[in-house]
Amino acid sequence: MNEQMLKELLTAEMNNSAPDKDALWARIEGRLQPKSAAAQPHRRKVININALKAVAAAAASILLIVAVPAVLQRSGSMDEDNFTANGGAMNAEDSESMVMDDAPADDAVGGTVNVEPKEFMNYNELEFDSYSLTYIECSGEPYGESYFVEEDILADTERIIRAEVAAVYLSEDGESLCYEMQVLESYPESTESVITVESRSAYAMKRGREYLVPLARTDEGWRTVFDSVPQTEFTANGGAVYYNGWSSLDTGGSQSLIYPQEHEDEYFYDRMMYSHSGDITALIKKWETLERN
Repeated sequence: MNEQMLKELLTAEMNNSAPDKDALWARIEGRLQPKSAAAQPHRRKVININALKAVAAAAASILLIVAVPAVLQRSGSMDEDNFTANGGAMNAEDSESMVMDDAPADDAVGGTVNVEPKEFMNYNELEFDSYSLTYIECSGEPYGESYFVEEDILADTERIIRAEVAAVYLSEDGESLCYEMQVLESYPESTESVITVESRSAYAMKRGREYLVPLARTDEGWRTVFDSVPQTEFTANGGAVYYNGWSSLDTGGSQSLIYPQEHEDEYFYDRMMYSHSGDITALIKKWETLERN
């Protein structure tokens, strides 16, 4: 069997063995069930759609690689130069070459490549202007859906503010936390220097800290758009702590962050990121584009 015949046989086997990524994702997505609001109304587990699609794509790629040795065994071509002595495994160079030649480009996350940082930072080692904690909790259903989709959240956003929390108190009905916030930046621009924002998040903002908050207007005033993840928080030196679903906040130098667990069902310990630059330009531009559509 010559090289061309071997490659054709390998390609056919990989096509037969590889799962349909779209079908695989559809099966995964079909089994996702949002957490019952009645069971725990203010601590829902948010699902990052892009992350799950990436997992499905990775699973498909692994099955493609596993199919390679099986094809060569059936072909009877076990060249000693291309295989090691431990059971006929391919050497790394040849395996990489075959997979790269035949595997399609991974576009499961919109054509971007997410590279895991080599080291984790620790949230507790970051510097903030204030360490005031908010102990009061609200009982209302969190604003926003269970699925975290950046484009959908920004499309529902009427205003984005960077602001410092001046005071926190419970609403009269106990369903919301009310934040008096001193506005530092507003998109679009506004002459308001202080606004009150209602939120039903279990991840309370802290008095004296600066946050980037997407807002929606109600008859009573302003409210948060999405409550199922912590709001983006700025450090004393201008860096930003953000949920990894905010892809527009990743300028290429972000690091994974060990995040403190305040409740038993919190899961953000490895899903938060830290941007040294704290640059929000890309996110604002994306929001402005969606606003014009």
